[in-house]
Amino acid sequence: GPAALTIKPNAYGAFSGLLGFLIVFRTSQAYSGYIMGSSHMHSCLMMWLDSAGSLMSFASINGEDQVAVTHFMHLIARLHSLLSALALTELQDPGDMEGLRNRLGQMEVIELMSLSNETLAALRHSDNKVELVYHWIQMAVMEHTMGGVLTKTPPPLLVRSASSLVGGMIHFQICAKTVTLPFPFPYTQVTLYLLLCHWLITPFIFATFTSSMWMCGLFTFLVVFIFWALFDIAAELQNPFGDDVNDLDVLTAQKMMNRRLCTVITASMAKDAPLLDESVSLDVMTRRAMDERMNLQAICDEIPSPESGQCCGSFPNPCF
Repeated sequence: GPAALTIKPNAYGAFSGLLGFLIVFRTSQAYSGYIMGSSHMHSCLMMWLDSAGSLMSFASINGEDQVAVTHFMHLIARLHSLLSALALTELQDPGDMEGLRNRLGQMEVIELMSLSNETLAALRHSDNKVELVYHWIQMAVMEHTMGGVLTKTPPPLLVRSASSLVGGMIHFQICAKTVTLPFPFPYTQVTLYLLLCHWLITPFIFATFTSSMWMCGLFTFLVVFIFWALFDIAAELQNPFGDDVNDLDVLTAQKMMNRRLCTVITASMAKDAPLLDESVSLDVMTRRAMDERMNLQAICDEIPSPESGQCCGSFPNPCF
């Protein structure tokens, strides 16, 4: 009879609890991957920037041939910009060819036509572009260490630069793991089927709780909406390096990387090491350091632009 088809509230509650656990677990894993991807992406870019800045500073101080030093700095800046751009491009979903083409058309790098035709051809025909550029940087450093602008650089300092370069690659591989190892497909499909069953059962359950059609529809909508919203949030956060609105802005990250590389190469070429005012005595400097404080606005009073990503506004861009 009709009583045999009635679902008890306890059974429905247990089913909803199990389904809620499955959805929340998937959402938490997706959010953890999103945060991990963001953290490792920024660590990757900063370590590569540290590598480039270290090599440029070593060359600017130790190199005697200024033409060779300048050529080396421009080569290092272009290779690191290219390395970060290729890495951020590879983090695009490999199955989304349209998104990949869009990213290739929008990703900016420091001018590359200064590289030789053989270098550009090798890059164009390579199937492992990130690893190739990474190897080029190592080859350039080794060449100038053996007989170039880095011959006078102490080996421990070069090891630090190499460690930053390798560390950036490790962070890049961790980021790539979030793209190449998505959440298990069977888990997602089972959760989806359970959601459909839950969606079909929920209206009949709430119909037994209240005699009001409007209240039944309202509570059915709220419960079903919350479950499906959490499920869709997990799908949205699964790949943080895509082109969706909620994904990480890798294009802006690359633009900031280029600006920082240009700032480093300009400072290295000008040898703008910070200096103290020689007219101020050491006693006065010590007293000022101990007793006086000043606001950053006193030396950095330009209103920053949203695109600059700098605390003191945008800086000249000499690389373009």
